[in-house]
Amino acid sequence: METNEYKKLECRIRRRNMVTPCVFLIDSTREPYLAAVFDPRTRESLDHRKVRSPRPLKTHAYNFSYIEDLKGEALVERRAMNSREAESFVQILTRSARPITRREYYAELESIIWPPPLEQRAGLPSRGRRAAPVSEMSLDHHLAFDRIEGPSFMKGEPILGFTIDPRVKRAHLSYAEAHERKAIIKEIIHLLETMDRDDLRLVLRFSRMLLEE
Repeated sequence: METNEYKKLECRIRRRNMVTPCVFLIDSTREPYLAAVFDPRTRESLDHRKVRSPRPLKTHAYNFSYIEDLKGEALVERRAMNSREAESFVQILTRSARPITRREYYAELESIIWPPPLEQRAGLPSRGRRAAPVSEMSLDHHLAFDRIEGPSFMKGEPILGFTIDPRVKRAHLSYAEAHERKAIIKEIIHLLETMDRDDLRLVLRFSRMLLEE
């Protein structure tokens, strides 16, 4: 017999001053709860990190600033700023979602259109300028790279450090470029708030691999 340990929240989100349909597909059989987020009109994933599978529901709290139910009642009115608010986000969404069967959950999950893998996205055109690979950033006169000693819990893990030369002025950015840079910085801050020690180790190891290419 199938149990209702899976949930589906049909709602609306606000992005760029537009309110659009959204679905949170929640797996409450695990701890922490996992969730996939998609647009029901196109079935395309709306995951802020562009991953290809569900991830902890509480991490979505840092990416969605406004969510309302189908009656127009606000469920979430700002992005989470800390883990306490992220946990509140989880409680609100799971309480508002309706239970579905395991069969329904996986049928919905299989219908989601995930973003292409990184190796495929690398060749796609971009709306703005792409960030330079780490191996090329050493040519940037604004930055000076060095290896520094990491904290005690990362013994043996070299860390990439850099400084910014204040004597070099940054090239003037257009309004669109400045807006894109600000959005990227906000995303980095939100992601850093959700990272644990293992995540940080992986980031540092990947950075080292890029530098040694």
